[in-house]
Amino acid sequence: MLFTRGATMSFGSGNCLDSVAYSGDGAPTTATTELFRGVHHLVHECYRPAPAAPGHASFEEIVSCAVEAAVREVHLVHVSRQDADRTRVRELVTSHRGPPRVYLPRPGDALDVT
Repeated sequence: MLFTRGATMSFGSGNCLDSVAYSGDGAPTTATTELFRGVHHLVHECYRPAPAAPGHASFEEIVSCAVEAAVREVHLVHVSRQDADRTRVRELVTSHRGPPRVYLPRPGDALDVT
C-alpha cells in the first residue's frame, strides 16, 4: 500500500501567519488529511485527472481531501507530461468553484508566504 508523506510548516510575519503542507507522490490518506487540516496552502502532486495512476493522486482525490481538511488553497504539481492529461487537469482547475481555490502553477511560479 502506498502512503503519501507530508510535511507542514508555518511562516509568520507581523500579523500574517500562513501554513503550507507539501505532499509527494501518492493519494491522500486519513493520516495525511489530518496532517493537512486547516492549512492555508496545500502543494500536492496531481499526476492525472482521473483515475489516478498507481502511486499518484487524481484531481478528485486531492480536492476531496482538501475540502474535508478545510484547506484554503491547493497548488497542483507533478502533472503528467501527456498533453491530454495536462489539458484535462487545466480544465478541471479552471472550472472548479471552490472552496478550496485550486491553482496549477507554471514553471518559475512562486508562493509568497511572507
